[in-house]
Amino acid sequence: MTTASAGATLTSQGMALLQTGNLPEADQVFRRAFTHNARDAQALVGLGIIAHRTGNFVLALEFFGRAIAIDATLAAAHVNRGNSLAAMQQHSAAVMAFETALLLSPGLSSALINLATALHALGRLDDAVAALERAQMRQPDSPELLNNLGNFYKDQGRLAQALTCYERALELNPMLQQAFSNKLAASKVDASLTQKTNSRAAPPMVELVRSRFHICTAAAECARAFATIAYRLCLAGLPHGKINRLC
Repeated sequence: MTTASAGATLTSQGMALLQTGNLPEADQVFRRAFTHNARDAQALVGLGIIAHRTGNFVLALEFFGRAIAIDATLAAAHVNRGNSLAAMQQHSAAVMAFETALLLSPGLSSALINLATALHALGRLDDAVAALERAQMRQPDSPELLNNLGNFYKDQGRLAQALTCYERALELNPMLQQAFSNKLAASKVDASLTQKTNSRAAPPMVELVRSRFHICTAAAECARAFATIAYRLCLAGLPHGKINRLC
């Protein structure tokens, strides 16, 4: 086995250890990989992920920056750099990092999801929804993603779409507590808005009924008044023909 291939094997092992959450051993494996290849960008990304997960975002950015300097086409380095920038509340820079990753790998769902979150933090809600919708098209059966998309729709005031997302998320994972809580909250808001709309619509109808009632009442009063006048004229001896013409 060549030195380069040995380093690549160690890097793959390190990534597998990251997946299981074994950060200390992964760190050791990545550092061993450097003894075989000092320009192993993937190993630098791995070390950056470890630094990020342990809360050392500055160190993580250093590792990701070194990886990008070696291989600027490595989408994973840009995505993870964006994650660390977002964790440091540098959302504008994070958006740029995620967009760079998507230029390199347009179908990268993690970049789309994290881009949407960063855009949302910047108040660019329409752009955030568009990014998350693209991610959802690539992962249509992700309950977590549907739940997040529902939250974004709710923030836009699109409660019907939000409820649809929550319901679909619960179909896929009935135990997803967040989706259940969000659906309940959105349903209450929707019911409240419907009640307010109905209450605002009621007065015109009430006024219409009242006006018709008053018209009918006035007509009845007039009829009684004419009947009374006709009766009195009849008693006074006025001929019936003239009374009919008067009415």
